[in-house]
Amino acid sequence: MAAIAGMAATAASWAADVRLRVLAPIRKEVDEEVRQVAVQAVGGAFTMLPRHVDTVAVLEPGLLSFVLTDGTEVFVAVEGGTVVKVGGDVLVSTPEAVRGPGLAELRQIVEATFLARAEHEEAARLAMARLEADVIERLVEVEEHEPR
Repeated sequence: MAAIAGMAATAASWAADVRLRVLAPIRKEVDEEVRQVAVQAVGGAFTMLPRHVDTVAVLEPGLLSFVLTDGTEVFVAVEGGTVVKVGGDVLVSTPEAVRGPGLAELRQIVEATFLARAEHEEAARLAMARLEADVIERLVEVEEHEPR
């Protein structure tokens, strides 16, 4: 009887879930119990299950997927980052993460998010270029007015 109870406990521990946290600099995109997590790392794609060995990997920009405890598959677009699995915890740290209800919707959300960021970055680059040009112009003026 003890052997059967031991096998049942072992089977239950094999079926344990992992806690997935996906963190971006200003928010927590995911914090859930999940059955498995699939990522695209620099060395290739792999799936993490609860009893897998602990690991650390550098993520490529792309999709991360996970399966909820009810069997639903969920997708998150990540802009690279790192993934660390220690025991029953999987932590993803990324500059940007976008969770979508489905692949088609996620694509639209990602395109809008990254397009807005690209426009913002272009405006920042333009402002920096203007600032640099102004500094150079003032330095030239100062140099021209210096006694020789």
